[in-house]
Amino acid sequence: MYTNEHGGNCCGVTHMVEFAYNPSKQHFTDLETLSADVTSDLIEGWEEGHQNEEGDSVDWGSTEYGHCIEAVLTDQQLEKWAPEMKRQGWKLIFRFHNDNSGNTCNILVKSDKEIPEIPAFW
Repeated sequence: MYTNEHGGNCCGVTHMVEFAYNPSKQHFTDLETLSADVTSDLIEGWEEGHQNEEGDSVDWGSTEYGHCIEAVLTDQQLEKWAPEMKRQGWKLIFRFHNDNSGNTCNILVKSDKEIPEIPAFW
């Protein structure tokens, strides 16, 4: 299991990949460790005084900013991982049918901040 930055490496999402189909306790420990490392590395990697798009000085370690870790698991993987991922604070946010593989894919996220509700206008 390892992480990749999502898309253009600018949206604050890290993608976690290579979830085992028959996870062991060590896999669950690795998941927890990697999740914690992603968030702490992000905060430590930014210098104080970094500017946002509006040109304002930003402290990325403040409570205003967050980060999201994403995982995509098949139903077969999710069945084995779900209890531990729930315990660690992951949320299942979307499911879809993958036309390439025929699998149902489950998108899960974990954030160091509360995941906000979908806006009413959506």
